[in-house]
Amino acid sequence: IASYVDYGYDIEALECFKQMKVFRVAPNIATYLCCLKAFGNIEAIDEGEVMHSEMEKIGLVGGDLSIDNALVYMYAKCGSLSKAREVFNELPLRDAVAWNSLIAAYAQLGRVEESLFMFNNMIIQGNKPDRVIFLIILNACSHAGMVDKGQTYFEVMSVQYGIPASMEHHTAIVDLLGRAGQVECALGMMMRTPFLP
Repeated sequence: IASYVDYGYDIEALECFKQMKVFRVAPNIATYLCCLKAFGNIEAIDEGEVMHSEMEKIGLVGGDLSIDNALVYMYAKCGSLSKAREVFNELPLRDAVAWNSLIAAYAQLGRVEESLFMFNNMIIQGNKPDRVIFLIILNACSHAGMVDKGQTYFEVMSVQYGIPASMEHHTAIVDLLGRAGQVECALGMMMRTPFLP
């Protein structure tokens, strides 16, 4: 099941899960994690909700951070921000994975201001942002045309948080400038990157 999910064969992974049930093989936490990811990838929210209920009945929800994060991811990928937020709000501990999943969902659905608000809440609550969340934020700013905010986050990432900009971060800032019509600035930024353009 994990191999199928890793290689993008989500439907096949879920068929294997059905076969497990036919042969009365009990799923473990790894099985549930893979299936939740598969449900999210194919946006099968109904099946994901059934699994969520099943996991609640056996006491997995709220007791394992990886399961809770996978539920946030699944609902977020399915576009159900209300359910993702509901699960997120019930988390006893919110790590970077949970924050990243929820913030990315808001950004992908075009609700950039809300994703930035959540990013700021994450920091206020004492969570240190990582390189993944900054990439999410930079891409969100790019698609929303928020040039000044994007450039500020790009700067803050390395200056305030000590996170060196990767090639993906540089690509995001070049994209941000290019989309805003600031082609000369984008070209200048591209030439200053420590990576081969």
